[in-house]
Amino acid sequence: MGALKILQVGYQGDRYEFESPELGQRLAIVEGPNGSGKSTFFNLIYFGLGGKVDEFELRSDNRHAEITGDTNNFVWLKIRIGLTEYSLIRKFGENLITVRALGTLGEGFDQSADTFPLFRRDADTRIFSDWILEKLGIPVVEIFQGGRNFKLNISDLMRLIYHNQAPDPHGIYKPADNSNFLSDSLEVRRAIFQVLVGKTLLALYEAMGNLKRSERELDGARAILSEYQKIVAEVLRDRGGATVQNVHFLGKRIEEIDSQLDKLVRARSERLSNPAPSQIMQSIDAERRRLGELVSSLRQRREEAEVLVRDKGRLANVVASIRDDIDRVSKVIFTHEQLKLFSSDTCPYCLNAVSRIQGHCVCGNPVDENDYQRFFYSPTEYVDIYRAKKKSLLTMLSTIDDMDDEISDTMTHQAALEEQVSQLTDRIEKSYALPQGEAADWQVEQIDEKIFELKNEQNELFQALKMEEKVEGLQRTFDSKREIWAAADRLVTQLELASKTELSGRIAGFNEIYNDFMTKVLARCRSARIDEDTYMPVINNGEYREASAEVPKRFLYYLTLLLMSLKNDMPFPRMLLIDTPETAGIDRDNLVLMLRQMKVLDEENTDYQILLSTGVDKFPPEYKECVSIRLRDDAKLLRERRQQL
Repeated sequence: MGALKILQVGYQGDRYEFESPELGQRLAIVEGPNGSGKSTFFNLIYFGLGGKVDEFELRSDNRHAEITGDTNNFVWLKIRIGLTEYSLIRKFGENLITVRALGTLGEGFDQSADTFPLFRRDADTRIFSDWILEKLGIPVVEIFQGGRNFKLNISDLMRLIYHNQAPDPHGIYKPADNSNFLSDSLEVRRAIFQVLVGKTLLALYEAMGNLKRSERELDGARAILSEYQKIVAEVLRDRGGATVQNVHFLGKRIEEIDSQLDKLVRARSERLSNPAPSQIMQSIDAERRRLGELVSSLRQRREEAEVLVRDKGRLANVVASIRDDIDRVSKVIFTHEQLKLFSSDTCPYCLNAVSRIQGHCVCGNPVDENDYQRFFYSPTEYVDIYRAKKKSLLTMLSTIDDMDDEISDTMTHQAALEEQVSQLTDRIEKSYALPQGEAADWQVEQIDEKIFELKNEQNELFQALKMEEKVEGLQRTFDSKREIWAAADRLVTQLELASKTELSGRIAGFNEIYNDFMTKVLARCRSARIDEDTYMPVINNGEYREASAEVPKRFLYYLTLLLMSLKNDMPFPRMLLIDTPETAGIDRDNLVLMLRQMKVLDEENTDYQILLSTGVDKFPPEYKECVSIRLRDDAKLLRERRQQL
């Protein structure tokens, strides 16, 4: 992964200017009292890298008087990414950054320059963040949350690289440039951490973005294919209900019609050149055979229609009988409800109660109970009879409806057959009545009619083929998008498994370094780690909440990330911007002890950069030689330009 270094910082306007010395060393300190411009120095760097600085906005309630009051002003940075140096220029009041390559380690100079916007107008716009992330070897990561997508920019990653001057360092992350529920959500903060610490995690986010894009493209291809298929179906319905056929069957039918047309054209030529009587008679015989087949089919249809009509009449009689039965049963049930007729112990004549002896009839004669035929039913049995009759009635009515449909279809087919028989009979009679020459002409007319019919059919098939080829093309596009989506889905699944292992290792490595830093700086700190879900510090298992821990907790968090990037191949750009960490409140001794932890970075044989600002003498004495810029109340960062004579 690429490493980023700030080599020089400059500001120029009509009234003020500033130019830093070379800042190529590993640690460069900006020393000065409060109000001398230390934070302005870091704000100029952040602004030059595309960040939003509230103090540089004209409408800000806390605007920087000198910069917002200046004119024709701009920031320029000289940076190094990997082995290549670049010049960056950003004018105030514009959202553009001009980039010019200065060559490898300053050896060459490229006069050409590219200007990039800071904000994305559309999906295809290449912005400055895309350029610098590409140079750092970090792909643009797209976060999807709540139906919205969010692309991580360099300013988002700077939230764990730029340790801004914050009166409340509890939040760890630098505040987002545009704070909203998405840009400052836990999901985005987690993504920033994961992108900076893990190569596989970075690949996973890139794969997830590709998966979402391929899913959108797949849905779009599916919708277009489905809509076009509906259009084709509607067109075919308008043409008489033709069935959908694929390209193969349509092409096959077109070839069959071509063959038939070729035969018909040859037959037409033969009729015109040699109208032989035998050929005419052969044609008449063929039509007579066809007529016989049609008459036989017509007779069969008529017989079927007669059978259906008779069966329907029988069913109508059955329905009438069932209706009578239902009427009688309903009357019996009604009468019983009024008179209570049904009882095996009631005389059927006088209706008086009778004490019937088991095995005897109501008249007193002995009977076999098994052979005893009753002439009455219980009320429940009559209700069951009524329901059964109703069900039978509904079944019969449904059957009659089906028969009506069948009779209608049969009659329709019968009428079509009658029409065909009539037309064919007329043609045969005309053939017999015509002289030889006229018969030949008539045959030619018949062939012409058939040719016309086939060409009409072929034209419709050509149109259907054209639409079906379009469907086939859309289907191929859909299949291709589906394969791309399936491959992206498989890759995400693979990377998810690998990234879990990598992230677990990264968190364990972070915890080991962070715990070592914190226990060396804070006497009452027994353990320090980060939460596995939020990646936020947890001191003494969450029980240690003293304000004195806030400054080292945040500073050492950033320092841990830098040290990890020196030990591992990870996307973190091996650079920290640390603006006045003591502002949040820490005594000098503890501040010096905390800053001394930076010495461990030199144990790694890898280059890095820390730009640090502090108050006067608020750093370890051994770091004096690292002071690159000394500011005073009478020598602040921005200096008035000398007027040209």
